[in-house]
Amino acid sequence: MIEITSATLAQVSQGRGSELILIEDDVHDVAKRLREIHDSLRLRYNKQGEYFVVYQDTGDGEHLVTTAQECDARLVERVRRVVSPSYNYGAEMDKAEAQADAIKNQEFKEQVGEISERLAHAVRTDLRKAIPGPVYIPPDLYRNNRKK
Repeated sequence: MIEITSATLAQVSQGRGSELILIEDDVHDVAKRLREIHDSLRLRYNKQGEYFVVYQDTGDGEHLVTTAQECDARLVERVRRVVSPSYNYGAEMDKAEAQADAIKNQEFKEQVGEISERLAHAVRTDLRKAIPGPVYIPPDLYRNNRKK
């Protein structure tokens, strides 16, 4: 199943302090299915940020469970996973971090790939020709070696 997209930091920031619309009934029955998972789970829509919020209403306060840009069965599955006793937030963050690193590395390879191949070719060519380049020896190093 395709993972649902969380609200971005920009969306959350934009929606801060805006009107939250409580959703009690929807086309996909997401709100109803969330209440079936646990009676304290509620679904809201942040009008200004344009994202959905699942929160737990404990009676003495509200606790954010997750956010999503879409509201369908994937959101229900994410909440099921998050509230299960076997859920490991640290492992999920490690996975997300590894995925972000892989994307970053791939983008870097795409940026410098051709340039580094040209450089490697030039270095190999110079080494095959065995033409030494000029060598600079700093004066203080030269003087230290002379005294010995």
